[in-house]
Amino acid sequence: MDEGGETGIAHKFFYDTKVELDFGVRIWVSFSQELELLKDILDKINEGQRREYEGGDDRDRLLDRIHGSLLKKKFLLVLNDVVRIYGGWWDRFLGALPKGNGSCVIVTTQYDYIAKEMRVVDLIYRPSEENWFLFSKIAFEEKGGKCRDVQLVEVAKEIVVRCMGIRIAIELMAGLMRHTPPRDWRRVVDNVDQSVLLIYHILPLNLKRFMSLFFLFPESMTVEVERLVYWWVGGGFASAESGKTALESAYDSLSELVSRRFVNVVDERNYDGRIYTCTSNLKVQELSDGSVDNILEEIGESTWQYVFVPNSVFSRSGDTGPTVVDLSFARDFESKDKLNWICSLEHLRCLILKGLKGIKELPHQFKMLQHLQLLILTDCTRLQTLPAGIMTLKNLTVLDIENCTSLRYLPKGLGTLSNLQVLSGFRPAISTSMDGSLLKDLENLTQLRILRLCVSEENQIHDVEVDLSSLEHLKLLDITIENSREVGNLSRKLDQLSPPACLRQLYLRGLRREIGPTWLKPARLPHLEYLCIENGNLKVLSINTTEKWKVEGLYLKMLPRLELEWRSLRSAMPCLKYVEVSGCYLLKGFELPYVRLDGIWRLPKEEEEEEIRV
Repeated sequence: MDEGGETGIAHKFFYDTKVELDFGVRIWVSFSQELELLKDILDKINEGQRREYEGGDDRDRLLDRIHGSLLKKKFLLVLNDVVRIYGGWWDRFLGALPKGNGSCVIVTTQYDYIAKEMRVVDLIYRPSEENWFLFSKIAFEEKGGKCRDVQLVEVAKEIVVRCMGIRIAIELMAGLMRHTPPRDWRRVVDNVDQSVLLIYHILPLNLKRFMSLFFLFPESMTVEVERLVYWWVGGGFASAESGKTALESAYDSLSELVSRRFVNVVDERNYDGRIYTCTSNLKVQELSDGSVDNILEEIGESTWQYVFVPNSVFSRSGDTGPTVVDLSFARDFESKDKLNWICSLEHLRCLILKGLKGIKELPHQFKMLQHLQLLILTDCTRLQTLPAGIMTLKNLTVLDIENCTSLRYLPKGLGTLSNLQVLSGFRPAISTSMDGSLLKDLENLTQLRILRLCVSEENQIHDVEVDLSSLEHLKLLDITIENSREVGNLSRKLDQLSPPACLRQLYLRGLRREIGPTWLKPARLPHLEYLCIENGNLKVLSINTTEKWKVEGLYLKMLPRLELEWRSLRSAMPCLKYVEVSGCYLLKGFELPYVRLDGIWRLPKEEEEEEIRV
């Protein structure tokens, strides 16, 4: 909780010991629709016990009950985070509350005009120094939160003053100015309004459409970034451009919304800040009349007319049927009829069946989904087979079968999926198999960007070298050796793989050998930026002072036999900016707080700035 903000101040007052003794009844409710608000207040009066109230949704009866329950009592009522004023509801509500007895109503809101409409007195604004710090940190982030242009600072401070201490307005305006050329700041400041609605409407149309995704989820719900990106691409709103794939373009759109402070990061990768989960900084009620339909109408078209999310938060399909189907919310999904129905959706582009435990096989009619681009089967742990026809889906760009533990291999023909960009959870068939896809089939997937590979049997890897150098776009390679009696031989046979020189990120898990693969050297991986090695018997990380890595991030986890000296590592990896260690007990001289348990080292900011100048 932001202790200096409106809610934080009210929270401190509400739970103050003297306040608890002074008020016989204390009620804290968050703003919602009128009927729900009244029911929430009654629940709090009844000490949190949800009841079926006589009269149901009759507003007047609910108001009468509140009046009767609070009559002759000294009460404190906090209405937190009010974002809209419905026609006449505040006057009705205030009129129903008993008067006298020293009772008190506290309202928190980020909007000055709402406070005035509610006739709130003693407005509390954020201190001006704190406002300026918040604005500077966002608007001048690329300059370390500081600006040396005196005239620009004057304009910026005028913007902060006009935001009237409202945190979200300060954040959104700072995000807007960060993306506005300095020559245009004066023009913007003349039109500043603390209304979130105004700032929202300034957004470019593509970002406004992306924001609409968040309104499909319950308020303040934490959302997986991967899901948002898949929906966005499946809906046809992101395309490959400027050398980037549609997936990368969609992620860039989300990143821009984060930098503009419309989206808050919940979980991110320590090394580079890649976002895993997030939440919206806005509420649906703050825009339009609070309905999703009207928001979609305002952005020019029914953007999500093709999104279909059964048993979830939103459902709408067009005349041609949905292009996105996400059934991962339907935990009890087992119906073959539903799978057959999915196969009839000829315009389907994205199918997410993540975590559905009841699926053992997909119907052979899947070959009818010729427009399918994204197929997500993550955590379908009972899935045993995939139909051979899946290899005819030429438009497939993402195939995720991560943690499908009952699926032994993919059907034969993987090499025909020439547009595949992401392949996760791939388990090769053994080299003598006539039905499954082999490791060597990867050589034909020339558009692949991300490859996550799982091996558990020695003969999954050929005795001859598997040349992956043709994968000239591959950025991330993740190799996991699963628990197996043959794990030692498997680790040694990794030498037969030949990753492409363009690789940027490498993950090696479960190595049961004392030294890394023969290709783990700067000459073979000259562009490698991030290296993760975890859970294994690695004893020596082959480094020397003559060959220099370009690695910037290093993660070493559960390598109890690894012997490594900090000075040698820094010499071999002079570009290091981030090191994370966990469960590595034989490291020497590492500048980490708790090497025996875990620790993170980051390049000091002054050294990083010095490198940039050089």
